[in-house]
Amino acid sequence: MAPRLRGQAQTGLQVSLSHSGGWAAIGLRQGGPIGIDVEQVSREIDALAVADHFLTPNELNELRALPGHAQGPSALRSWCAKEAVLKAAGTGLSTDPRTVPVHWSGHAGTSALDGVGYELALIGERSAGKATGAIAGKAPVGQIIEAHSSFNELLSLFRESQPWWETPVD
Repeated sequence: MAPRLRGQAQTGLQVSLSHSGGWAAIGLRQGGPIGIDVEQVSREIDALAVADHFLTPNELNELRALPGHAQGPSALRSWCAKEAVLKAAGTGLSTDPRTVPVHWSGHAGTSALDGVGYELALIGERSAGKATGAIAGKAPVGQIIEAHSSFNELLSLFRESQPWWETPVD
């Protein structure tokens, strides 16, 4: 079950979390579901060895048409986008990522799951190739703002006597 902010039911603020290696991402959205995924880029990826497990047939053909050096980064971006959509939809990886088509136009994209449209944006572009990720929200999203801070700066925003999250109850 996805994390919730304390008092979330009253505010309508949705949250999504992701981390990979030394990287973390938090997505917040008022008035609609959100999903976020970040992946550390730590090694060369043999994209074609695993891509058939998460790409649609069309996406797989597009990946094969790319030069070899571009396949790994492209596959990782697609993975992040699909995981972000699945988080926003609330299903996570219980849904086959191959059922989530992703269409990119520059740094923005679209997707759909079960007839529901999602807008996408790439994140992590300022990480100098050390991390990549995507954020997804049920369309229309509007403006997406990416901000960076150190872990200590982020933690200082939440220092209170009570935790700022609650454990989901099944």
